[in-house]
Amino acid sequence: MNWLPPFVLGLWGAVLLQAWGSGRLNLLLQADFHWLVLVSGLLLLALAGLAARFAPKRRSGRTPALVMLLAAPLVLSG
Repeated sequence: MNWLPPFVLGLWGAVLLQAWGSGRLNLLLQADFHWLVLVSGLLLLALAGLAARFAPKRRSGRTPALVMLLAAPLVLSG
């Protein structure tokens, strides 16, 4: 199973939910659009769960998983 797409989808969902919960969205968006961030974060987490559950068989060859894994702390540190 290729774990990278579900991991990245879940990571982005977590980042959106963390931004929504921390109140940092006031710096970026008008309050009228905060609900869209909440819904998007929840949808990304749901898609990550579905992608992990119904993942296709892994094809032969290498994937840049290490690069994506090393980029995750940079996304979370913001």
